[in-house]
Amino acid sequence: MLGWCVGASTTCLAGLAAAAGYSPAQIEAALLLQIAGFISWPSDAQLPSFEIGVLGPTDRFESLGRLAAKTTVRGAKVHVSNVSESGALPRLHVLYLAPALADSLPAVLKRLEAQPILLATHSPGAARQGAAVNFYEEDAQSRFEINPGALKRRRLQASYKLLSLARIVRDS
Repeated sequence: MLGWCVGASTTCLAGLAAAAGYSPAQIEAALLLQIAGFISWPSDAQLPSFEIGVLGPTDRFESLGRLAAKTTVRGAKVHVSNVSESGALPRLHVLYLAPALADSLPAVLKRLEAQPILLATHSPGAARQGAAVNFYEEDAQSRFEINPGALKRRRLQASYKLLSLARIVRDS
């Protein structure tokens, strides 16, 4: 879906998806999978499948799971799983922190340390606090912001095409 808007704005994608009757959860799930395709992970982060973990209760889990069943990211089959709020994190490419656990962002960042995991959220100010990708709504449209410093700390790189579509934020 993101490919539709390369060279245009994310409003294009969100507007088309909303007009087609997709829910905000479905739009965000599709955006997350498309965003992942424009991120490069270091060679030590290679896994047999593309792993997405969801931390906390959210309607995004079901949407991600359904979409993942028929999607690949960088040629790899996508697997979505729930992640425990405590203990060691499984090997992941992406960790989605549910809005219900937004207050736990500092603890989640500590758990991640320097692991090459793309942390995505949907919480006001989360990108400024260290999340790499944060979804938000503006003018009744789903949009996203990216914190390049957070990507760098996790040894991840975003395509210039992706960065041109995002609102860029810095750490606060």
